[in-house]
Amino acid sequence: MMRAALVGVLLVTACSNDPQSSFSRTKALPEPPLLVYMGGNTSCQRGSDGITGPRGMTSWPQFQALVAKETEGRDEAPAWIASCHRNNDVVHFLASDAPNGMPTSTDFDGFFAKIDVLAAGHKVLVAGHSYGGWLALRAGMSLQSEIGALVSIDPISRPNCSLWTPNGCVVFPSDIDGIERQSIADRSGYWVNYFQRQTSYLHSLPAQEADENPELPASHTSIDTDPAVWTRLGELAAAL
Repeated sequence: MMRAALVGVLLVTACSNDPQSSFSRTKALPEPPLLVYMGGNTSCQRGSDGITGPRGMTSWPQFQALVAKETEGRDEAPAWIASCHRNNDVVHFLASDAPNGMPTSTDFDGFFAKIDVLAAGHKVLVAGHSYGGWLALRAGMSLQSEIGALVSIDPISRPNCSLWTPNGCVVFPSDIDGIERQSIADRSGYWVNYFQRQTSYLHSLPAQEADENPELPASHTSIDTDPAVWTRLGELAAAL
């Protein structure tokens, strides 16, 4: 039923001539979803505040715009969490409840546990790019919370893509097998898997278990800021 409801909302917004329709909500909801975004490899950069972390991601402005849109018409802003990576298996995340707005570092399990704590019974919108897209898929298998929608943006396998394993850099993450992909689809209210092939040595591919597999005319390093991606994220957030 969740997939049917989301498809209906997406069709309504896609057919509207209203430029704001991509973020339109069909009815007021008492609680917003938890918004989660995961940046890719080396996405941790120095932000305008001088701190290296999620605020330095190229997609940080788009993520904050999404949070602002989900705040409209509500008494409180939705909870959110954003993460980035720096060439290792450590997640550097910033959450809406962070003391003094400082990022925290943890492993994957600690990051997923933090998401579950913030969710606190809310539905979760999970999105991630590149290695962050792979991590979003892992979250689709690991989170205890209800995943309302999952968006993998040109996901790249962290264990199977490197300078020494280039064949693992031009496929959908091959360490996630068919059973696991079906599990992700079953546990997610709606799954959109974006990919591109303009960067010939680094790209993902369709996942047949996903509800949608849009191919975008973008490079691997620009697809995470593509307006089509963030328009769809707004639609999905509004539908939860």
